[in-house]
Amino acid sequence: MKTLFLFFFTAISLFLLSACQQEINWELPDNAREDSLFVSRVLLLDTTQPPGSDTVFDYRYFYDDMKRLRQILERDLYGGIIRPDAVYSLLYSGNDTLPARIDFVNGNAHANSYYFYANSFVVKDSVVGFDGTGNYRSVGQVSQIRPNWYLWRLTSETDQDPGLIQTLDSTIFSRSFSSGNMLAAVDSVWEYGQYASVLTTQNQYDAKKSPFWRYQLWFAGYYSSAVPTFNYVSMNNTLSESYTHSVDGNSNQQVQYEYNENGYPVLGRITGSSDFNKFVFEYVHL
Repeated sequence: MKTLFLFFFTAISLFLLSACQQEINWELPDNAREDSLFVSRVLLLDTTQPPGSDTVFDYRYFYDDMKRLRQILERDLYGGIIRPDAVYSLLYSGNDTLPARIDFVNGNAHANSYYFYANSFVVKDSVVGFDGTGNYRSVGQVSQIRPNWYLWRLTSETDQDPGLIQTLDSTIFSRSFSSGNMLAAVDSVWEYGQYASVLTTQNQYDAKKSPFWRYQLWFAGYYSSAVPTFNYVSMNNTLSESYTHSVDGNSNQQVQYEYNENGYPVLGRITGSSDFNKFVFEYVHL
């Protein structure tokens, strides 16, 4: 299923995309750091469908008393089918602002992901889970192979083949970032040891604050968030994304926003290839 921007693609695979760390400056103006407005809900809509069946995804966000994201509820309504809610629970150690663990439940599938950091960047995660048919254990890890080029590698072991460590996916990639926004990306992807595809991406942004700028759970060099609805966590809002995929071909999407008095988007209208054409943001003061 194609989505608007890759940062809106949600999956239990939580490992996508990057940049060279030293190129990025995450410093924000004082008024942004003191901002008390937090995203509480995101609705993705396909307005070509009849009312009542036009919602594709419904996301809810919940916070603890330290204003840390503690839970995300994901409701997949694509095709008018009601499916079990996916729930992501973020657990922290003491007063840390980066989660030590994220627990995932969706029907009878579940997983516990443990994160290992270096300089606030995730360098490794370890997952223990049940995929609905069997137990598995996986490790995702990023390493630099040359300047501004990285390797992400996912290995897994199952109860069916204990002790047999398989490489499921690996990606060689490069990123270009400016002011906390990803401008360009190249990904060469292997699946089960076989070359699969190459993806190149280019993005443009507005000058307004993204609702998701706070969620900086980053894989070192790979730049992904473990939070659904935004794998590309940027400081500003994406106005356009164009990409070329060696298998799926070319695609381009644009979005026009309406903003609230705080400068956050409340509505986005999408043109281009997508399974939805509108999204709505709701906020809460904390």
